[in-house]
Amino acid sequence: MTRGLIFWLAVSAFASSAAVRIADPLFPPVAAEFGVTIGQASIIAASYALAYGLCQLVFGPLGDRFNKLRLVQLSTLAAAISVFACGLASSLDWLAVARLVSGAFAAGIIPLSMAYIGDSVPYRQRQNVLARLMAGTISGVIFGQAAGGFLIEYLSWRSVFFVLSALFLIAMIGLRAATGPIEKTTPPPPKGIRQTARELFRLALRPSVRPVLATVFLEGAIVLGVFAYVSSHLHDHFGLRFDQVGLILAIFGIGGLLFALISPFLVRTLGESGLVMLGSGMIAAAMTAAAVSESVLPFFAIAPVMGLGFTMLHNTLQTRATQMAPANRGSAVSLFASMFFLGQMTGVAIAGWSYDQWGAVPGFAASAIFTPLLAAAFALHLRRTKNPD
Repeated sequence: MTRGLIFWLAVSAFASSAAVRIADPLFPPVAAEFGVTIGQASIIAASYALAYGLCQLVFGPLGDRFNKLRLVQLSTLAAAISVFACGLASSLDWLAVARLVSGAFAAGIIPLSMAYIGDSVPYRQRQNVLARLMAGTISGVIFGQAAGGFLIEYLSWRSVFFVLSALFLIAMIGLRAATGPIEKTTPPPPKGIRQTARELFRLALRPSVRPVLATVFLEGAIVLGVFAYVSSHLHDHFGLRFDQVGLILAIFGIGGLLFALISPFLVRTLGESGLVMLGSGMIAAAMTAAAVSESVLPFFAIAPVMGLGFTMLHNTLQTRATQMAPANRGSAVSLFASMFFLGQMTGVAIAGWSYDQWGAVPGFAASAIFTPLLAAAFALHLRRTKNPD
């Protein structure tokens, strides 16, 4: 695998993750334009996460049958078109549907990239290579939240989607150039929907797969589902402008980029269980500080601590995901991504209802309490499981 290919896969992941998190600072202006509450406006995040999660179950088997890199290219192009349509929305329903469609098309980018790396890189080196892919993902989070805030403040929330569409298009062109011609191969005979569904169900029930899927679903719900409301909390509770909110949220990504730089040292020093426990402790500390803070200044420390802690936890989970079922890696990784985004959708919905009733603090507190418990259970599973070669 060439450095250029890894770079453009990371750029594609950049655009895909930006599309997920870019909705967070949009809740207040979208709610104001369409005359709805913040919780109701959160459908633009939930609809994307729903489609993104469910369509993993389509792209996984497709990746096992067809060329993974070609599918990533096609997904990126289709996402560019559908994201552009989001900026043309004249109602909340239109915007929600456009987000749903763009989530469906973007669904194949990150999991199929992960599966391709799993096919090409030995397990002992895989976490470091995946950390580079995740650097693109985290950079997308930075861009999505920072650029989203600035574009909202100085242009409009619609411009956010036009810029994002251009990023998808650039990623597709670069990936096409780095990949070059892909030899056509004869795919295996197609499987029916029922057979594919049965195979996915049996795969999800494997002892090596169940704990990873359950953990990443709950991680999506209690960490990122709650984190989606940090921007609204900063705007509503502290009166920050959207560009200021975007700046603070962008600092979240600094922690993730730090992990990408020092991941070889951390993996070697802490091991997988240590990464999971320390990462969850950092998330809990950041959420606790967010819940009790009465000023904006602590959020400049909360954001990078949260980013580093989340990346330590999630990168360990996704590395394990690439080895859950090597013979069906595309399907296994897509199941993993599906559970992650369905978890986010669930968390966004529950935290949105809670936000409309009591604000963001109960969600922050719940995340601080349950994340370490979740991590402890998964760390116990790691200690009982033989480390793959």
